[in-house]
Amino acid sequence: MSKIIIIIDNITKRAGTERAVVNLSNILAKQGQSVCVLSIQSVEGAPAYSIDTSVTIKHFERPDIDSYFPIAKNRITIILKKISFFLILKKLIKKEKGEIVIGTTTFINLLIRLLPQKIKTIGCEHFNSYICSKKHMFFRKFFYRKLNAVVLLTEKDKKNYGKMKNLYVIPNSLSFIPTTYSNCLNKKMISLGRFSYQKGYDLLIDCITLVKDNLLDWTIELYGDGRDKELLLNKINENGLDRIIYLKDNTADVESVYASSSIYLSSSRYEGLPMVLLESQSCGLPAISFDCPCGPSDIIIEGKTGFLVPSGDVNKMSEKILELINNEDLRIQMGKQAAIESSRFSEDKISEMWKILLERI
Repeated sequence: MSKIIIIIDNITKRAGTERAVVNLSNILAKQGQSVCVLSIQSVEGAPAYSIDTSVTIKHFERPDIDSYFPIAKNRITIILKKISFFLILKKLIKKEKGEIVIGTTTFINLLIRLLPQKIKTIGCEHFNSYICSKKHMFFRKFFYRKLNAVVLLTEKDKKNYGKMKNLYVIPNSLSFIPTTYSNCLNKKMISLGRFSYQKGYDLLIDCITLVKDNLLDWTIELYGDGRDKELLLNKINENGLDRIIYLKDNTADVESVYASSSIYLSSSRYEGLPMVLLESQSCGLPAISFDCPCGPSDIIIEGKTGFLVPSGDVNKMSEKILELINNEDLRIQMGKQAAIESSRFSEDKISEMWKILLERI
C-alpha cells in the first residue's frame, strides 16, 4: 500500500475534473491505497460527489489564489509568491508522508516535478494539448519529462507530445453503474456543463433556432451554472426559444436526468474526455456532439451510439437533431448500443490501467 496524494484546485466544485478526481480516489481506495486529496483553493467543505470514506480531504493552509496565480505588476513579487506556494505545498506533502503525488492541472504538474526524487510524481492532464499555445506546450513537453508518468485521456492527445517515454493513456472511468435507463421515448434533449465559452451553448442555441419550427413539442434542458447564464438567457429569449430551451441548476441526481431524456447534446468547443458523455451513454442515451478536440470521438461510435459532426458546424448538428427526433427506432437502437459500449470505461477496466501504472513507477 502506498500513500497517494492527489492535488486539485478545488475538490468542492461540481464539474468534470472534480468528478474524475473523485472517481480516481475511489478506484485507488478500493485497491487498498491510502489516498489524500489536497484541495488548494478551498478553506473547508466536502467533495460535491460521493467519495470513499477512507479518502482524506485536506484543504490548503493558505487558500489564496494569488499565492500561485497572482495578479501583480511586480514580476519579482509574482516569483516570490509562487516559491512560497511551492514551499508550503512541499511541507504539506512531507507532513502527510506522501509517496506518490498526482497533479491534476498543468501548473501543479510543473511544480511537483521539483519534489524530491524519492517521491514518485504523476501529472494528469484533463484538457487536451490542442488548445494550448506554443509556449504552453513547450513547457509541457520540456518539464513533463522529469515526471515519473504523464497521464493523458486520449491517444490523439498523446500524439502531440512526440516521443516522450513516460506517457500513459488512461481514460476517465464511469461515475456510477446505472439502475435506470432511458427508453428514448420522452421528447426531451439535455446537456450538462458550465455556462461558459468552452461548452458552446451559444452555438447550441443557434442550432435549435434553425430547427425550432420542426421540434413540435420537444424541449431542451441545459443543466449547470456559470458567468454566461444571463447571456444565454438573453439569446434564448431573442430567438424565441423560451418555451423550448430551459436553463436548469446543477443537480446531484444526474442519473434521473439522463433516464428521463432521449438525446444528449454536446456543443463544446474543446474537451478532455467529457464525463457527461460517458455518464449519458451508460444510461442509454444516444448523443450528438461536435467532433471537437479531443474526447467525443473516443466515446461516440459514429452512426452506432450517436453522431459526430464537424466542430462548430451548427447546420450539420441541426440536421442530426432532426434525424434523431424524427426516427424513434434509430434513437432506441442507438441508446441500447450506447449502454453496451459504455463498458469500455468501466471502473474495473480503468482500475486495472492505474494498477499497472503504479506498479511500473
